[in-house]
Amino acid sequence: MTRKITINEEYFRQYRQKLGFTNQADVKNFFGAKDITPIVDLSYVKLLNRRLCEIVDKIESTVSDEIKVRNLSAFKKEHIDHPFKIIKRSGILPILNNLGRRPEQVYFSWMRGYVVSNFF
Repeated sequence: MTRKITINEEYFRQYRQKLGFTNQADVKNFFGAKDITPIVDLSYVKLLNRRLCEIVDKIESTVSDEIKVRNLSAFKKEHIDHPFKIIKRSGILPILNNLGRRPEQVYFSWMRGYVVSNFF
C-alpha cells in the first residue's frame, strides 16, 4: 500500500530542511547559483579602459579646435584611470549589475557616459 503524500506548505518546509535550508530564498539562491559572486575579469576591464581611451581619441580627432582637450593624456588619467582606481579600491566593481549584465559591461557603460559627458 502506497502512502499518499499531500503537497502543501508544510511539505515544502520539511523538504527545505532536509536540503539544509531554513527559508525559501536561500534555496532559490542556492539552486540559481545566486550566492556565487563571479570574479571580475580585470584583463577584460583593462581592454575596456583601452577602448575608452580610443573613443576619446576618435572624438578628439573630429571635434573643432575650440573644444579640443588641451592635454589628452591628462584627461584620460583624470577621467578614466583615476575613477577606475577608486572603483577598484572601493570593491564595488563585482557588485555592479543591471538586469544580469556582467559587472564589466555595467562598468563600461557607466564609464563611457562619464567620459563622454566630461569631454563635452
